[in-house]
Amino acid sequence: MKLSVATCHFPVGADIRRNARYVLHQMRVARRLGADVAHFPEACLSGYAGEDFRSFRGFDWDFLLACMQDVLALARQLRLWVVAGSAHRLTGRHKPHDSVYVISDRGTVIDRYDKRFCANEELAHYSPGNHSVVFTLRASVAAC
Repeated sequence: MKLSVATCHFPVGADIRRNARYVLHQMRVARRLGADVAHFPEACLSGYAGEDFRSFRGFDWDFLLACMQDVLALARQLRLWVVAGSAHRLTGRHKPHDSVYVISDRGTVIDRYDKRFCANEELAHYSPGNHSVVFTLRASVAAC
């Protein structure tokens, strides 16, 4: 069984709209080139707190969610698995997770890894996760 993975990268920044355009474009390119999975870096959709923007104060969580819905819809349309980084909002006063979403070729989030080992600077913006993630691609994915 052959599995093709596209490792995607771009100049991630604070502009969620711009990040999303890059992600959607690179998903299309990855699929056109025969990839079964498109893999993106940490915080590729949200941008990285403390680096790309000062803090989550005033962060547009609703717009980030809308952009994630676009990624899910395109994954379903392209029949492409996607592994993409973004911030994950928590409830109350808890800081968000620095997460990586595992998105199936049906456009559903099947799991989420929350970065567990945050450096001191990261702890100012993010809450650490508490578990590893292992996922299995459907055996038929490489037969597409």
